[in-house]
Amino acid sequence: MSPTNEHCNDAYCNFHGWCLEDVCTCYKGFKGELCSATEELEKARHVEVDVFWGLKGIDRTEIDEDFVAGVPVFDSSFRVSGEAQLFLKDSCDMFRRANSTLRTFPKGSNWICMWETFDSWLVSSTGSGMPLEEEDLFDKIAGTGEGSDDGFLGVYSVLIDGVRTRTSHFSGYVGLDREERRITWVRLGIDTSLEDSMDATKAEVFHERWKAFLKDEVDGKAPEELGRAKMSSFLWVRIATELSLVRSTITAWAISNASAFIVILLFTRSLYIASITTVCIFFIIVSLACFMICVMKWPFGAMEALSITIFVGLACDYCLHIAHAFMHSPAANDKLKAREALTKVGKSVLGAAITTVSSSVCLLFCVIVFFNKMGIIIIVNSIGSLFFALVFFPSLLSVGGGGSGSDKVVVVVGGGEEGSCEEEEGEEGGGEAEDSMQRGGGGGGGVGGREEEAETIEMEMIEGGEMIEDGSAATAAAAEVELKSKKLRGPSGAAMW
Repeated sequence: MSPTNEHCNDAYCNFHGWCLEDVCTCYKGFKGELCSATEELEKARHVEVDVFWGLKGIDRTEIDEDFVAGVPVFDSSFRVSGEAQLFLKDSCDMFRRANSTLRTFPKGSNWICMWETFDSWLVSSTGSGMPLEEEDLFDKIAGTGEGSDDGFLGVYSVLIDGVRTRTSHFSGYVGLDREERRITWVRLGIDTSLEDSMDATKAEVFHERWKAFLKDEVDGKAPEELGRAKMSSFLWVRIATELSLVRSTITAWAISNASAFIVILLFTRSLYIASITTVCIFFIIVSLACFMICVMKWPFGAMEALSITIFVGLACDYCLHIAHAFMHSPAANDKLKAREALTKVGKSVLGAAITTVSSSVCLLFCVIVFFNKMGIIIIVNSIGSLFFALVFFPSLLSVGGGGSGSDKVVVVVGGGEEGSCEEEEGEEGGGEAEDSMQRGGGGGGGVGGREEEAETIEMEMIEGGEMIEDGSAATAAAAEVELKSKKLRGPSGAAMW
């Protein structure tokens, strides 16, 4: 059965829609004849914009249990004169006519304006409407005595034009000073079709339209005793916070990267490792941003801006583990160091990524959008960090010269006589290798032919002035040197490399 005018209200639509021409129009996220079924994960609600008169601002220095966010500062010159009463009543229709610009509900919707309802109640109860004298206005709204229910706010509900409206709902729309029996402020709660989940950049356009409308249409036509109108809305607060985060993302991201670079440089004392780690962080964050914006098609909001900033710390974690193992490796060159680093900590890094991803899977099933998105971002960031730490970062370590600039290898070969062969490798792009063979002991003794096996090989690697002795820590390097030492011995005993 189609709803009647008397029943067509927010309650009929389960508070998930509004009535227009006897039909429930559901908010985004709800569906059905009575808006009782959910449609999407993100449940959107329409926004109410409050317009105030009689307030100068809020004193944030004084906070008490009644005003936890500060104490309101009232305009002492504020008065609701007869002209002001008529303006407040007409302003309701003025906002409705601006629905194409402000996205307010048009005429015929179930948005109920207090001053229109109050005027209709006056006509039905006393035979005449506004304007009233200021003292009579207070009595008609609040009642003639303390706790009186003969005023507009005390009758609980009224039936006007076939629509029953709770008047107690309007108790927060007017400020009453019962000692001085005067009205201290008034408010219009204007329902709009703006969605509280709309993109901040789009909402900012409507915020500017509302500011211009209040300045040109409202303040330009309002009586002087009302003063200037002020507006507030949860949506305006959200977009101000979100846009400040979004617009400061690049600055915050640059500061995070610079801080990470300085900290890595201090702990590793290697400019090269700090530089390539920062490069890896850059590519990880860029990959994460591309995934959120291009793949998931998410609007770039506060959640995405925070992710780009705070995930800089998580992006460098795996790379630092590889860098630590690389720096403490005793291998002969950068390539072997990178190989040993992957051998030692590669499995641990992989295990850390698996546990992080596994613990984030449960967030994918959350109904709250914030946690659902956070789970996706953590998983993608972990996978990207793992790839760059195990593939890209070791490649840069291997070819970039992050270790010593030159390696010195000394091979001692003995076969009846003691001897040594020394080769020094020059700097990168350097000149000729110098070989020398020294023989000692009795006359005629020396290194035998190609088939003769070396009985003793002793190796010392000098990297950056620090000596690392052959033994338990350089097995791979020793094997390579042993292979090369065999190539030193030619048929004539001459040294070859």
